Amino acid sequence: MMTTGPTPVEAAKRVLMILVEILHRTPGDAVRLDTVQTQFLSDAWTLVDFQSGLTYAAQHHWIKMHDRETVLTDRGFAKV
Repeated sequence: MMTTGPTPVEAAKRVLMILVEILHRTPGDAVRLDTVQTQFLSDAWTLVDFQSGLTYAAQHHWIKMHDRETVLTDRGFAKV
């Protein structure tokens, strides 16, 4: 039986959870991507999951990407 990994939306919600619940960020707060990535990968998630989650979250305006940082938006904060 073949198992599938998390969906992009599940990965995006994990990114938001990390930003809010672990890193204690609020809307407008920036955080380095490597900090978020380290937390994301610490619990059996993959780099592919991380990238798909970031992409999904950015496309839905839950985060904004700036160089090597991400910024939590009001919309993203409301999703947590």
